[in-house]
Amino acid sequence: MSERQRVLATPLDQLLADARAIRDAQFGSRVTYSPKVFIPLTMLCRDKCGYCTFAQPPARLENPYMSAEQVLAIKPQKTNLTLGVIGAYPAGSRFAYEVRAFYSSGGVTVEDPVTGSLNASLAQWLIGAGRFVPPYLASQGIAMGHAGEVHVSMDESKQVWIGGEVTACIQGTVEI
Repeated sequence: MSERQRVLATPLDQLLADARAIRDAQFGSRVTYSPKVFIPLTMLCRDKCGYCTFAQPPARLENPYMSAEQVLAIKPQKTNLTLGVIGAYPAGSRFAYEVRAFYSSGGVTVEDPVTGSLNASLAQWLIGAGRFVPPYLASQGIAMGHAGEVHVSMDESKQVWIGGEVTACIQGTVEI
């Protein structure tokens, strides 16, 4: 009996059980979900979902990260995601990278013009990974008409510092 004939002769319940066994042996019990929002933050992926034609092994990529131009071209749709994206500027540019931060508020996707906490987190990662050497400048807010400059530096104790000019919208004191 050929493989084709065997499959056709096997009851559906048995075929499904066999398929589950093959899937579980290959991927375990992890279930992945892809929302209808897809922003290619990187060409790298730690998952091995098998159906994806987008992610590539690092050795096959000229540049595994997005460029600043690609980050600026993102047009977010309505989403419940809180998302920070980053893209490198070409070597020799004034800025090291472009940052954008999106979050949901009342069912609407909002962009933050400059996010110190996101820039601090990205700086820790980028410096730690050897992608950038401080001090450097990051850009954020250009896509929404705000040209924010984030100054990133590191002191002798390896503490990352984030600075820049601020437009104060709210001022006050909180006592806890």
